[in-house]
Amino acid sequence: MNHIDGNKVRTAVSYGRWIDTIENSFRLVEGRDYIMPERTHVNFDDTTLLLMPCISGRYFSTKLITLFTGKSDAGKVPLKGLVILNDRRDGEPLAVIDGPAITAMRTAAVGSFAIRHLSSPDTSTLGIIGLGVQGLHQAIFACSERSISELTIFDKNNELYSGFIRNFNTEYPDIKINIAKNNRELCEKAEIIITATNAREPVLPDDEELLKGKMVIGIGSYKEEMREFPDALYRLVDNIYVDTMHGLKESGDLIHPVRDGLMSESDILWADNLIKEKKVNGATRVFKSVGTALFDLLGAVLVYETLIM
Repeated sequence: MNHIDGNKVRTAVSYGRWIDTIENSFRLVEGRDYIMPERTHVNFDDTTLLLMPCISGRYFSTKLITLFTGKSDAGKVPLKGLVILNDRRDGEPLAVIDGPAITAMRTAAVGSFAIRHLSSPDTSTLGIIGLGVQGLHQAIFACSERSISELTIFDKNNELYSGFIRNFNTEYPDIKINIAKNNRELCEKAEIIITATNAREPVLPDDEELLKGKMVIGIGSYKEEMREFPDALYRLVDNIYVDTMHGLKESGDLIHPVRDGLMSESDILWADNLIKEKKVNGATRVFKSVGTALFDLLGAVLVYETLIM
């Protein structure tokens, strides 16, 4: 059985191929050519254990991952785990793959799928709130999909700035980086805003004027008690696009507006609509990612077939 580490996952294929893989996944879902049970959540202490199986084509995968939301020791990443890829025909284990790397790459690809379909091709400014591993990957992928000339960043943890800037500059040394004083300044400077936090209170300002005309992508909020979006954002949009309808049961950013009458369930649209629609109406556009095991499976297959077969 092969072991594929995080560095190999991150360098196996281009960012564009990751985004194409995510786009193809929505077509696969439409044809229902897969088996994917709802993921299992086990919450204990400050940790969430996720078990995510999926079967499609000649493969099946199981992702086992833990996410620690408490204060961790310096240098330790909060996300740990692995993806096991098997041959569907006989169950043979084919590869054990770094779980956090698969998660980072496929989630960043989902964000940039949204950018591909919801943002103007001439968009040039990007804002990132939350400068952890996912925030970094979201920024890197976004800049591969649009010609970004200026990146504005913000995080309450000042210790994250230097590492984020150093790693981002390795990929894009010519893109100007602004450190925002607060979330309001970031919204003023950015056309696309991506939130990638574990926040339990909205990280965007509750101000319609600051959010009007923006494209907003929410990556955090994978539990009911987590929120990144303020009420003002829901008042600006007719629809929110999501990568899985399971998010209506899991994410506070979707549960809250439906429960409190800010939006109805029919206003939450699956991402496949973005492929079918030539033009998305509305000046303000919102995409919420929760993630599915299908993304992990297709990402694992993409890496495995590129590196091993």
